[in-house]
Amino acid sequence: MIIDRQIAVLPNVWLGTSVENAETVDRIDELRRTPAAIRFVSFEPLIGPVGAVDLTSIHWAIVGGEIRPVGCGHDGGFQSG
Repeated sequence: MIIDRQIAVLPNVWLGTSVENAETVDRIDELRRTPAAIRFVSFEPLIGPVGAVDLTSIHWAIVGGEIRPVGCGHDGGFQSG
């Protein structure tokens, strides 16, 4: 990823990424390195454990699970990583 540090951060632009499971957590590090007024992570659909996540410099976290009748085999109970 190439970032020009000379670019002004626009105060009305929010940047975010989706994280579905532990395999995609590295997206948060990429987001953190991106200049933005507001950074957010959407843990949707949360289809697997993400483990311990560093939310330093992340302003918002949105969490949601899969609710399809025939989803990923989850029994509907809470799971922790």
